[in-house]
Amino acid sequence: MKTAALRFHGDLNFFLPRRRKHISFEHSFDGRVSIKDMVESLGVPHTEIEWMTANGLRIDFSHIVET
Repeated sequence: MKTAALRFHGDLNFFLPRRRKHISFEHSFDGRVSIKDMVESLGVPHTEIEWMTANGLRIDFSHIVET
């Protein structure tokens, strides 16, 4: 199983459980996963996200999460 560190900012925390709000947290996943599928699996609608970064670079929803 792979893990990715995630953090949501601002109003996106509304969609997260209390234990994951306003912090960085590890999320486990299997296989090849797009960032869009990953954030939606956490209950955050991708339509609410204005922009994202991975390793300091701006990414789009087709970005494949790698560890």
